[in-house]
Amino acid sequence: MIHTLEFRPIDSLSILISEDLMYRMASDQALDLSFFNPAYIYHNLNNRSIFNAIAYLEVKWAPIKKWEFNTQFVLDQATAPNEDDSQKASWGFSLGGNYRDTKEKGWYSIYLDAVYTTPLLYRRDEVDFIKCMRYFHLTTDTQTNGGISTKYGSNALSFEYLGFKYGGDAIFFTLGIDYNSFKNFNISSSISLLEKGAMNIFHTHNKDGNNEGFANYQESTPSGNPTFYVMVSNKAEGKLSKLFTYPDISLGLEIDWIGKVSSSFSSDTQISLYTTISI
Repeated sequence: MIHTLEFRPIDSLSILISEDLMYRMASDQALDLSFFNPAYIYHNLNNRSIFNAIAYLEVKWAPIKKWEFNTQFVLDQATAPNEDDSQKASWGFSLGGNYRDTKEKGWYSIYLDAVYTTPLLYRRDEVDFIKCMRYFHLTTDTQTNGGISTKYGSNALSFEYLGFKYGGDAIFFTLGIDYNSFKNFNISSSISLLEKGAMNIFHTHNKDGNNEGFANYQESTPSGNPTFYVMVSNKAEGKLSKLFTYPDISLGLEIDWIGKVSSSFSSDTQISLYTTISI
């Protein structure tokens, strides 16, 4: 559930305030319809077993033609000065800007973004901002649970953050360029740097390793032994409008390279060919 207030005090400035809610209803509980009240301020409530709320502020400013700057601050858990460390504060912020211009055959955009997140962003002891996606695949995997091996079937489970895709405990920079042709062709290229601490989806949120305890992991970003990544991505896509008027069919090529530095260096190159059909 999301409620948002957006306003524009002047033409060049946009301000957005939002609060997002992850609600979990137990089998022995009735749905509390008061949570659907858009005037509710969820951060005034303290029922961690039922929900988790994230608030954020986003500002976009276009002071001159072709330029836009943006910043966002997200707050998952705040700690007052007189509170103890039973629940560690969790937050993140981003800064960015882009330049856009139009030429005779298309338009292009150059952008630069930076992100900082604390280790416990999206992580709580009861309700996380994490989703589980089930994907079909052609092989059958084996999972070991308590010494007993069981089959997944033809499904793969993927856990993803509901927000910044690298989650908490991260320092991230990216620089990229996009070019879009008026003749249904576009290309893009980017390079990204990521320093990722020990906290991830499967790392305990508790300083004592108790996954049923409070989210009070005490380290700061980047925690533990951080891993460094360099990511280069190049993508091209074109529409086959001259061959097919309907449906809308596009063909694309993407080439990605990832370099990883932890205790040693490793790298991976991925080449993807894809088609998109829009009806």
